[in-house]
Amino acid sequence: MALSLDVEERRFKALYRDLCKWADKVSIVGKDGIRRWKAGWW
Repeated sequence: MALSLDVEERRFKALYRDLCKWADKVSIVGKDGIRRWKAGWW
């Protein structure tokens, strides 16, 4: 049980890291994109 939980946690952290990398790429593309994202999607 504890082992499978550890695996899930590691998978989640890897996914989170990928998401952060993607967010960095998006912000590099343009700060305008972030502003549009905040204005349009929320």
